[in-house]
Amino acid sequence: MMYSRRRTARTELKTSIREFPKINLLVTYIPPNVNSEQAIQQVVDIVSDLQAKSPDSVTIIRGDFNHNTLENELPLFFQYIDCPTRGKNILDLCYGNFKDAYKCKALPGLGKSDHQMMQLTPKYGTVLKKSKVDKQVVSVWNAENTEMLQECFDCTDWTGFEDSCANIDELTDSITEYIKFCENVTIKKKEIVYFPNSKPWLN
Repeated sequence: MMYSRRRTARTELKTSIREFPKINLLVTYIPPNVNSEQAIQQVVDIVSDLQAKSPDSVTIIRGDFNHNTLENELPLFFQYIDCPTRGKNILDLCYGNFKDAYKCKALPGLGKSDHQMMQLTPKYGTVLKKSKVDKQVVSVWNAENTEMLQECFDCTDWTGFEDSCANIDELTDSITEYIKFCENVTIKKKEIVYFPNSKPWLN
């Protein structure tokens, strides 16, 4: 028999901007006397179901695999344990779907356990820290500003553009630049900050 316990952890952040919407943690144990292919397939099915529901989530698979691995079945997951966990063998594994998320350090076993403890120290740099924020200036449109812009157009002598331009191309450029000038004068501007981990569907 093989059991896999699934738990979804939600991290409460002080800011409303979150790089990962959800963290999935799978604790797995595969005994040495079971059908390895069926056991691995059960883990893969659970992981596939979690990723289908939340593609942007973090998924971590931790446990005693007893000489079984997930490299072939889950090629987009990365192994974080790189030192022996029992004797010279790496039996306790930890997979995640983000590369270079942790660095591993072996610690003495707990009590009389023949497995060494593993300390995983985070080394993943968030997108918020790795990338610069983007600032853009946008126009703030409202009823008052729109009315002021309309008044500006109403008092404009448009025939003056026709008299001062030699051809249709020059006339088009002149009117376009004038409209932009009126918009800059009457419409207020606001600076918007876009963080690297901002979701495109959030305004």
